[in-house]
Amino acid sequence: MEAIGFGTTGYGEDLSPTLLKAKLSEISKDECLKRLPKNLRSLRDGLVEEQLCAASDLQDACEGDSGGPLQVERMDVNKMVIPLIVGVVSFGTPCTNGSTGVYTRVASYKEWIEHETGRSFDYSTSLQLALRHKNAGRKCMFGHFPRQQGW
Repeated sequence: MEAIGFGTTGYGEDLSPTLLKAKLSEISKDECLKRLPKNLRSLRDGLVEEQLCAASDLQDACEGDSGGPLQVERMDVNKMVIPLIVGVVSFGTPCTNGSTGVYTRVASYKEWIEHETGRSFDYSTSLQLALRHKNAGRKCMFGHFPRQQGW
């Protein structure tokens, strides 16, 4: 997974003028709660199903990255690698080596996104969009991937 943004490269630093990415791995809810400071561990409802945690020993999203994507790479029907947004940067521990981030799980809001955009993002719609955009020279595919692992 990758978090992408123009956020700071360290706690209290200036925003990056260059788009950066951090390679992260999902961690369990229990591990996440151990890593979060006590004031965040006592979230009103704790960590909920609509959230996921990710971390790395070397990188993380930081201040200024909130609202940005957490994505994985997938291959579309045309064998092109495309980003699939699985999370939105929300909050976490201060940005240092080994910090932990909490992300909003995009799949939890699929119906709301469909309602607000007026589009269906099921697999057949994704396939139609991919084929139509192939002929237009675009690399764009929207959709729900039921065989996606880990989410």
